[in-house]
Amino acid sequence: MTAPAPSAPPESAFIGYCRKEFLRRPDGFRDCRVSHISSFSSCIAQRPGGWVDRWDFNAASFYDTIELADAAFGDLDPRAFAMFAYTFVPICFNSYGGTVPLETGAVFGALFPTALPLEAASFRFLGFDVVQGFDDPPHGDAAPRVLGGGFGCSPLSCNTLCLQHPVNEYCLLSEWSDAVHAAREFAKAQPEPGSYYIFGVFMMDDAT
Repeated sequence: MTAPAPSAPPESAFIGYCRKEFLRRPDGFRDCRVSHISSFSSCIAQRPGGWVDRWDFNAASFYDTIELADAAFGDLDPRAFAMFAYTFVPICFNSYGGTVPLETGAVFGALFPTALPLEAASFRFLGFDVVQGFDDPPHGDAAPRVLGGGFGCSPLSCNTLCLQHPVNEYCLLSEWSDAVHAAREFAKAQPEPGSYYIFGVFMMDDAT
C-alpha cells in the first residue's frame, strides 16, 4: 500500500532510551551550523562499548526505562554520554518514491507504545533524523530481520548531506516537512542503499 506522507507527524512509537555520546562537531566536519552530532545512528556519535554483549535491550535495541539504560552505561563519564530517547515514525520511504505506512511490529518484531512515558517529561526534543533501513527488500516493505530493525546510517551526518538541508545545531531537522523532504530525497538518491525512515531524537535536559 502506498500513500502520501502526512502533512503533520503521525502518531509515533516510543522505542526507548540509551546513553550515547553527545559529540561535539568533529574536526573537519564541514557544516558550521552544527555544534553536536546527535544522530540516531552510531556511526559518528557512538554508544558505550560492549552494550550489545549484555543482551538486555528491547526489540529496537534500546531500553524501556532510564534505569536499564544507565545499567548498560557502566562507569563511563556521564559528561561525554548523554541520555537520549527515541521515537519511530511508522512510515517507510522507498526508492520508488512511495511511502508505506507500517506497524512497529513489521519493523522491530514487537509493538511499542505510542505515548511517551511520564519519565520522558525531563527530555527535550532535538529534532528529526532520517535513517537508512539497509536490510529492506526492494519493494520497500519492512520486515524484521536483524537487531534493532536493521537501521544503518544517518546521511545528514554520516554522508554530510546536512549541507543540502536546513539542519539545526544537532545535525537534525526541526521541522516535520523538512524531514519528509529529506527522506524522499535520500530514498531517491540512495546515499546509502535501502529505504528511509524518520526518527524523533530527544535528550535529557541535564545533559552537558
